[in-house]
Amino acid sequence: MNLLPVTKRPHTHLHYISLTVITLFAFCAGTMAQTTQKIYYGYLRDSAMGSAIVNATVTNQQTKQIVETDKLGFFAIPVNKGDLLLFSAIGYGQDSLRFFPYLPDTTHIELPRLATKLDVTVKSTSYSKYQQDSADRRERFLADAGPRDKTFTKASSGAGLGINLKWNKKDRLRKQTYDHFEEQEQQHYIDYRFNPETVGYYTRLKGDSLNLFMGRFRPDYEFLRKNTTIQDLIYYLNEKLKIFFNREEQP
Repeated sequence: MNLLPVTKRPHTHLHYISLTVITLFAFCAGTMAQTTQKIYYGYLRDSAMGSAIVNATVTNQQTKQIVETDKLGFFAIPVNKGDLLLFSAIGYGQDSLRFFPYLPDTTHIELPRLATKLDVTVKSTSYSKYQQDSADRRERFLADAGPRDKTFTKASSGAGLGINLKWNKKDRLRKQTYDHFEEQEQQHYIDYRFNPETVGYYTRLKGDSLNLFMGRFRPDYEFLRKNTTIQDLIYYLNEKLKIFFNREEQP
Protein backbone atom coordinates (compact mmCIF):
# COMPACT_ATOMS: atom_id res chain seq x y z
CA MET A 1 0.00 0.00 0.00
CA ASN A 2 1.44 3.31 -1.11
CA LEU A 3 1.13 6.21 1.28
CA LEU A 4 1.02 9.64 -0.21
CA PRO A 5 3.01 12.34 1.60
CA VAL A 6 0.97 14.66 3.82
CA THR A 7 1.15 18.29 2.79
CA LYS A 8 -0.24 21.42 4.53
CA ARG A 9 -3.16 23.05 2.89
CA PRO A 10 -2.40 26.56 1.61
CA HIS A 11 -5.48 28.10 3.28
CA THR A 12 -4.22 26.99 6.73
CA HIS A 13 -1.11 29.14 6.34
CA LEU A 14 -3.23 32.10 5.27
CA HIS A 15 -5.41 31.60 8.34
CA TYR A 16 -2.39 32.08 10.65
CA ILE A 17 -1.35 35.19 8.72
CA SER A 18 -4.84 36.66 9.07
CA LEU A 19 -4.86 36.09 12.84
CA THR A 20 -1.49 37.80 13.15
CA VAL A 21 -2.62 40.81 11.15
CA ILE A 22 -5.81 41.14 13.19
CA THR A 23 -3.87 40.93 16.45
CA LEU A 24 -1.38 43.56 15.31
CA PHE A 25 -4.19 45.83 14.14
CA ALA A 26 -6.03 45.51 17.45
CA PHE A 27 -2.80 46.24 19.37
CA CYS A 28 -2.06 49.32 17.25
CA ALA A 29 -5.62 50.56 17.59
CA GLY A 30 -5.44 50.20 21.36
CA THR A 31 -2.10 51.97 21.45
CA MET A 32 -3.42 54.81 19.30
CA ALA A 33 -6.46 55.14 21.54
CA GLN A 34 -4.19 55.44 24.57
CA THR A 35 -1.94 58.02 22.96
CA THR A 36 -4.92 60.30 22.20
CA GLN A 37 -5.53 60.73 25.91
CA LYS A 38 -3.67 63.57 27.57
CA ILE A 39 -3.64 65.54 30.82
CA TYR A 40 -5.42 68.86 30.44
CA TYR A 41 -4.49 71.73 32.76
CA GLY A 42 -6.34 74.86 33.76
CA TYR A 43 -7.24 77.50 36.35
CA LEU A 44 -10.63 78.51 37.69
CA ARG A 45 -11.07 82.19 38.60
CA ASP A 46 -13.75 84.46 40.00
CA SER A 47 -15.05 86.44 37.01
CA ALA A 48 -15.39 89.67 39.02
CA MET A 49 -12.38 89.46 41.34
CA GLY A 50 -9.97 87.39 39.30
CA SER A 51 -9.12 85.43 42.44
CA ALA A 52 -8.64 81.66 42.53
CA ILE A 53 -11.68 79.46 43.15
CA VAL A 54 -10.55 76.80 45.63
CA ASN A 55 -12.07 73.30 45.88
CA ALA A 56 -14.12 73.72 42.71
CA THR A 57 -14.92 70.50 40.83
CA VAL A 58 -13.97 69.64 37.27
CA THR A 59 -15.86 66.65 35.85
CA ASN A 60 -15.14 64.72 32.66
CA GLN A 61 -18.65 63.93 31.48
CA GLN A 62 -17.49 60.98 29.36
CA THR A 63 -15.18 59.22 31.84
CA LYS A 64 -17.01 60.45 34.98
CA GLN A 65 -13.67 61.35 36.53
CA ILE A 66 -13.76 64.29 38.96
CA VAL A 67 -10.88 66.44 40.21
CA GLU A 68 -10.77 69.48 42.52
CA THR A 69 -8.91 72.77 42.17
CA ASP A 70 -6.10 73.57 44.63
CA LYS A 71 -5.43 76.80 46.54
CA LEU A 72 -4.35 78.48 43.29
CA GLY A 73 -7.49 77.36 41.43
CA PHE A 74 -5.36 74.90 39.42
CA PHE A 75 -6.57 71.52 38.13
CA ALA A 76 -5.28 68.66 35.96
CA ILE A 77 -7.58 66.03 34.44
CA PRO A 78 -7.17 63.25 31.80
CA VAL A 79 -9.10 63.91 28.58
CA ASN A 80 -9.69 62.42 25.17
CA LYS A 81 -10.68 64.23 22.01
CA GLY A 82 -14.30 65.36 22.25
CA ASP A 83 -14.64 64.92 26.03
CA LEU A 84 -16.91 67.44 27.75
CA LEU A 85 -15.56 69.09 30.92
CA LEU A 86 -17.97 70.59 33.46
CA PHE A 87 -16.83 73.26 35.95
CA SER A 88 -18.75 73.99 39.13
CA ALA A 89 -18.21 75.55 42.55
CA ILE A 90 -20.41 76.45 45.50
CA GLY A 91 -21.75 79.96 45.10
CA TYR A 92 -20.88 80.17 41.38
CA GLY A 93 -22.58 79.57 38.07
CA GLN A 94 -21.44 76.58 36.02
CA ASP A 95 -19.48 76.45 32.79
CA SER A 96 -18.35 73.75 30.34
CA LEU A 97 -15.66 73.09 27.74
CA ARG A 98 -15.34 70.39 25.08
CA PHE A 99 -11.74 69.34 24.59
CA PHE A 100 -10.09 69.22 21.17
CA PRO A 101 -6.36 68.90 20.40
CA TYR A 102 -6.14 72.36 18.87
CA LEU A 103 -7.00 74.01 22.22
CA PRO A 104 -4.20 75.64 24.29
CA ASP A 105 -2.38 73.32 26.68
CA THR A 106 -3.71 75.33 29.64
CA THR A 107 -7.13 76.92 29.92
CA HIS A 108 -8.42 79.74 32.13
CA ILE A 109 -12.07 79.47 33.13
CA GLU A 110 -13.94 82.31 34.88
CA LEU A 111 -17.10 81.52 36.82
CA PRO A 112 -19.68 84.20 37.74
CA ARG A 113 -20.58 84.57 41.38
CA LEU A 114 -24.25 83.92 42.16
CA ALA A 115 -26.31 86.50 44.04
CA THR A 116 -26.71 85.50 47.68
CA LYS A 117 -28.51 86.69 50.76
CA LEU A 118 -25.30 88.41 51.84
CA ASP A 119 -25.28 90.54 48.70
CA VAL A 120 -28.77 91.77 49.48
CA THR A 121 -27.81 92.43 53.08
CA VAL A 122 -24.76 94.41 52.08
CA LYS A 123 -26.73 96.51 49.59
CA SER A 124 -29.87 97.23 51.56
CA THR A 125 -30.55 95.91 55.04
CA SER A 126 -27.14 96.61 56.56
CA TYR A 127 -27.10 100.09 55.05
CA SER A 128 -30.46 100.86 56.64
CA LYS A 129 -29.17 99.57 59.96
CA TYR A 130 -26.02 101.66 59.64
CA GLN A 131 -28.10 104.79 58.94
CA GLN A 132 -30.33 104.12 61.93
CA ASP A 133 -27.37 103.45 64.23
CA SER A 134 -25.65 106.62 63.02
CA ALA A 135 -28.78 108.70 63.65
CA ASP A 136 -29.13 107.20 67.15
CA ARG A 137 -25.49 107.94 67.99
CA ARG A 138 -25.83 111.55 66.79
CA GLU A 139 -29.01 112.07 68.76
CA ARG A 140 -27.40 110.79 71.97
CA PHE A 141 -24.31 112.90 71.35
CA LEU A 142 -26.30 116.12 70.85
CA ALA A 143 -28.25 115.38 74.00
CA ASP A 144 -24.99 115.15 75.97
CA ALA A 145 -22.83 117.77 74.24
CA GLY A 146 -25.49 120.31 73.35
CA PRO A 147 -25.57 122.48 70.21
CA ARG A 148 -22.41 124.05 68.83
CA ASP A 149 -23.31 127.71 69.40
CA LYS A 150 -21.48 130.64 67.83
CA THR A 151 -20.19 133.48 70.03
CA PHE A 152 -21.41 136.96 69.16
CA THR A 153 -19.11 139.89 69.98
CA LYS A 154 -18.86 143.58 69.02
CA ALA A 155 -17.26 143.96 65.60
CA SER A 156 -13.86 145.67 65.70
CA SER A 157 -15.11 148.45 63.42
CA GLY A 158 -17.82 149.44 65.90
CA ALA A 159 -20.47 148.93 63.25
CA GLY A 160 -22.84 146.88 65.31
CA LEU A 161 -22.80 143.12 66.02
CA GLY A 162 -20.85 140.66 63.86
CA ILE A 163 -20.16 136.93 63.94
CA ASN A 164 -16.56 136.72 65.10
CA LEU A 165 -16.32 132.94 65.73
CA LYS A 166 -14.07 133.71 68.65
CA TRP A 167 -14.03 130.62 70.83
CA ASN A 168 -13.55 130.76 74.60
CA LYS A 169 -12.15 127.82 76.52
CA LYS A 170 -15.53 126.16 76.89
CA ASP A 171 -16.24 126.56 73.18
CA ARG A 172 -12.86 125.10 72.21
CA LEU A 173 -13.53 122.02 74.32
CA ARG A 174 -16.92 121.70 72.69
CA LYS A 175 -15.34 121.97 69.23
CA GLN A 176 -12.83 119.25 70.11
CA THR A 177 -15.70 117.07 71.30
CA TYR A 178 -17.56 117.59 68.03
CA ASP A 179 -14.40 116.89 65.98
CA HIS A 180 -13.79 113.69 67.93
CA PHE A 181 -17.38 112.59 67.33
CA GLU A 182 -17.08 113.21 63.57
CA GLU A 183 -13.85 111.19 63.45
CA GLN A 184 -15.59 108.33 65.22
CA GLU A 185 -18.48 108.50 62.77
CA GLN A 186 -16.03 108.25 59.89
CA GLN A 187 -14.52 105.10 61.43
CA HIS A 188 -18.02 103.65 61.87
CA TYR A 189 -18.69 104.22 58.18
CA ILE A 190 -15.42 102.49 57.22
CA ASP A 191 -16.30 99.57 59.49
CA TYR A 192 -19.73 99.35 57.87
CA ARG A 193 -18.29 99.19 54.32
CA PHE A 194 -15.05 97.31 55.10
CA ASN A 195 -16.20 94.61 57.54
CA PRO A 196 -14.87 91.03 58.01
CA GLU A 197 -18.02 89.40 56.59
CA THR A 198 -17.95 91.36 53.34
CA VAL A 199 -14.17 91.30 52.86
CA GLY A 200 -13.95 87.61 53.72
CA TYR A 201 -16.80 86.78 51.35
CA TYR A 202 -15.25 88.50 48.34
CA THR A 203 -11.59 87.65 49.02
CA ARG A 204 -12.05 84.10 50.39
CA LEU A 205 -9.56 84.96 53.13
CA LYS A 206 -10.03 83.58 56.63
CA GLY A 207 -8.51 83.80 60.10
CA ASP A 208 -5.11 85.45 60.42
CA SER A 209 -4.87 86.06 56.67
CA LEU A 210 -8.13 88.00 56.71
CA ASN A 211 -7.09 90.04 59.75
CA LEU A 212 -3.72 90.81 58.20
CA PHE A 213 -5.31 91.86 54.91
CA MET A 214 -7.87 94.12 56.58
CA GLY A 215 -5.28 95.77 58.78
CA ARG A 216 -2.89 96.38 55.91
CA PHE A 217 -5.40 97.63 53.32
CA ARG A 218 -8.05 99.44 55.36
CA PRO A 219 -9.37 102.22 53.04
CA ASP A 220 -9.83 105.79 54.22
CA TYR A 221 -13.15 107.60 54.64
CA GLU A 222 -12.73 109.91 51.64
CA PHE A 223 -12.10 106.99 49.28
CA LEU A 224 -15.20 105.10 50.40
CA ARG A 225 -17.38 108.20 50.14
CA LYS A 226 -16.24 108.68 46.54
CA ASN A 227 -16.66 104.98 45.69
CA THR A 228 -20.03 104.06 47.09
CA THR A 229 -21.06 100.90 45.19
CA ILE A 230 -20.28 97.28 45.99
CA GLN A 231 -18.62 97.01 42.58
CA ASP A 232 -16.23 99.81 43.56
CA LEU A 233 -15.32 97.86 46.67
CA ILE A 234 -14.78 94.65 44.66
CA TYR A 235 -12.37 96.41 42.32
CA TYR A 236 -10.51 97.83 45.31
CA LEU A 237 -10.24 94.38 46.95
CA ASN A 238 -9.07 92.84 43.69
CA GLU A 239 -6.19 95.31 43.36
CA LYS A 240 -5.15 94.91 46.98
CA LEU A 241 -5.34 91.11 46.76
CA LYS A 242 -2.73 91.12 44.00
CA ILE A 243 -0.38 93.11 46.24
CA PHE A 244 -1.20 90.92 49.24
CA PHE A 245 -0.52 87.61 47.49
CA ASN A 246 2.72 88.91 45.94
CA ARG A 247 3.98 89.80 49.37
CA GLU A 248 2.84 86.49 50.83
CA GLU A 249 4.71 84.53 48.15
CA GLN A 250 7.98 86.37 48.72
CA PRO A 251 10.47 84.44 50.88
